[in-house]
Formats: sequence, structure tokens, C-alpha cells
Amino acid sequence: MTIFYTVYMVGFGFLFNNVMTYGLQHLKPQLVGDGNALFSTLQQYAGSIGTACVSMILAITAAQMPHQSTVVQTAIGTKYSYVLFIIGALIMDVLIIDIWKQIGKEKHSFELLDQDK
Repeated sequence: MTIFYTVYMVGFGFLFNNVMTYGLQHLKPQLVGDGNALFSTLQQYAGSIGTACVSMILAITAAQMPHQSTVVQTAIGTKYSYVLFIIGALIMDVLIIDIWKQIGKEKHSFELLDQDK
């Protein structure tokens, strides 16, 4: 678990700031402050949604297994939460690969346009 979280946080550290900078570069200078506020707000919002989802899964698991101990309920609920987040991560991977392919096609079409000049 510690290794997984360490790899996740290292990847997050490398990725998030670059994505934020890249996204803010595409804004007009007067909108950069608003973009920064939006990124920060969405990060906090996504974190709260993730926490709410895990809490909901733990509560549903506990309600479905009243005869089990709290430790067992929490362990099983945590397992279900990880499955949910792994499915979400796989969906995001597919979407990211699709976006990369689209960006590659756009770059290629721009290169062709530049060669025509």
C-alpha cells in the first residue's frame, strides 16, 4: 500500500503542475488568475467527491453485513473502494490515450499545412 501511494504521489507531483501550467498557457493573460482559482477549486472538489464515494461505499458495505465486525466491514468496503478507483483509473487511461492520439493527428495535420506554404 505504501509503495502504491508513493508511486501515485510522485506521478501526481510530476503531472499536476505541468498540466496546470499547460492549461493556463492557453488563457488570455487577464484570465490566468481565474484559471488558477478554477484549477484549485476543481482539485478540492474532486478530492471531496472521492472522499464521499469511499464513505458511501464503506457505509453501504457496513449496512449489507451487520453480522460482521467493524474491522471486516471496513476491510471489505476498502476493497470495493479500490476496485472502483482502479476502474476509474483504467477509464481515465483509455481517455488519455485517445486524447494523445487526437493531439498527434492535429500536429500531423498542422505539419502538412506548414509544408504546403
